[in-house]
Amino acid sequence: MRCLFSTGRTKRKGDRMKADLYYKDDTSDKEYHIEMVAQGSGFVVNISYGRVGATMQTGTKTNVPVAQVEALKVFNKTVNEKLAKGYVQKGTTVVVKAKKGIAPMLCTKMLPEEAENLSDEWVMENKFDGVRAVIRDGKLWCRRGNDITSRFPEFVGLEKLKQCYDGEIIAQSGEFNDIAGRMHLRDKFQINLRSKKSPAIFMAFDLPDAQGDNEARREMLVKTKCPQWMKIAEQFEMSDFTELWTNILENSLEGVVVKRKDTQYVQGSRSNGWKKVKAFLETTATFVSYEVHPKGIKMETADGRTVNVNGEQAKAVKNAIDTNGSVKAEVQYLPQKDSDAWRFPSFRGVV
Repeated sequence: MRCLFSTGRTKRKGDRMKADLYYKDDTSDKEYHIEMVAQGSGFVVNISYGRVGATMQTGTKTNVPVAQVEALKVFNKTVNEKLAKGYVQKGTTVVVKAKKGIAPMLCTKMLPEEAENLSDEWVMENKFDGVRAVIRDGKLWCRRGNDITSRFPEFVGLEKLKQCYDGEIIAQSGEFNDIAGRMHLRDKFQINLRSKKSPAIFMAFDLPDAQGDNEARREMLVKTKCPQWMKIAEQFEMSDFTELWTNILENSLEGVVVKRKDTQYVQGSRSNGWKKVKAFLETTATFVSYEVHPKGIKMETADGRTVNVNGEQAKAVKNAIDTNGSVKAEVQYLPQKDSDAWRFPSFRGVV
C-alpha cells in the first residue's frame, strides 16, 4: 500500500507529523519512526530506528529546514520505501495526494522609516496589487496550491514554459477587483468574457528553482524571453527609496518589497530577507451603526464604509454608539486607485 499524507487531513499535533512503522519475521523485530516537525522558518524530517526494546539510532532526512511542501515529499517517500520493504504501520493512514505547485516564499513586515535607512545590500520592487501565483510544469498555481490555469485563457502558450516563475497576476487596468473577481469563476463563457474585458499580466519577480541568492536569480530572470502576457518586475536601488515612495503615495499604490541581495529562496518560508513595506494611510471617521459578529462588531459610517472591531474594544465602541448615537475613531487603510474607498481597513482607536 502506498501512503501519501496531507498536512490538512493527517492526524497530527500542531506542526508535527509522525509515522510509526514495524517489521517482524523469524529473525528480525525492528521499528522505524519518521517525524516531520517545524524548525525555524521551515520543516525537518527526522528518523529513529533499531531493534524493538533496544536503544534507538537517530538521524535526519533533511540536513537543513526546508519548505513544508518539500518536507512532505521527503516524509512520504521515506514512509513508502519502508512499506515496500515489508514494514507495517500502526494507526490509521489517511490516503490523499499532496498539492502540486509550490508554496512560495513570503515576506515579513517593515515600516517605511526602517526601509528608508537600509544599506545597498538591499534592493526594492513595487508591491503589486494582484494575486500571488506560481508557474510550474506549464500550469498556473495560486498560493494555496490550486490549479488556476483555466481562469486565464489569455496566457497563451503557458503550457510550453519549462521554467518555474514566482510572481503576481495583475490586471492591465491596474484595478485589483478586475483580478479578484476572476478567481472563483467556473463558467467558461464568463471566464472568456472577463479575459477580453480585463486581460491580465503575469508580473514575474523570481525563479524559485534556480540556484543562488537573490542577486544571482535576478540575473537569470532578466534574461528570460517572456511571452506577451508576462513582464519582469522592475528593480530599484535603495538610494531611490525617497523618490519611489513619494510616487507610491501620490498615486495611491500599495507599497514596495525590499529584498536582501544574498537571500536564498526557501519555498514555503516567511523570509526576513524579503520585507513588505505598505503605504497605509490614516483618517478619522464618524461611525453611526454596527452589526454584531462572533468576534466583535462591524461598525459603519453614514456613507457605508465599514471596519471591524474585535474583543474588549468592541464592547466599548458598541456602548459608545448605543449611548451617543455615534463614535469617532481612527482607521488605518490602504487607498484604492481613483476611489475614496478603504482597502484592508483596521481600527486604531476611539478619538
